Amino acid sequence: MTKRIPAPHFVETYIDAIGVEPTIQFLLKFGGGTIHLHSDPGPEGALAQAIGLENARALGQHLRRGHIKVPVAKQWIARQLFAYGWQKSKIARRLHVTDETVRLYLKGFEQGSADPITSRQLDLFR
Repeated sequence: MTKRIPAPHFVETYIDAIGVEPTIQFLLKFGGGTIHLHSDPGPEGALAQAIGLENARALGQHLRRGHIKVPVAKQWIARQLFAYGWQKSKIARRLHVTDETVRLYLKGFEQGSADPITSRQLDLFR
């Protein structure tokens, strides 16, 4: 199994509920918008169609019910797909971004370094 890439805290909740691959599917389908979660969704709903009825139920039960804003998390998705062995051009097409943007998302990640954004932050407790 491919290693799991650490996700931002706002994505971890989804991963805890349904796992990595369904979370990627969910974010790609609904990211950037608002969705209404039910604790017992029907099989004909858009969410159940996108990630499966069992996963739709798990999200509704794990997260607060009602309208939620779905994050985009393209950088994390790009890194996870790259870890799965996807080519940069394929990732760019899937995320609807340029290959240059994917290279920026992966900058520092390919060499195994820390996240380039958080590695620039000062340590609060030094």
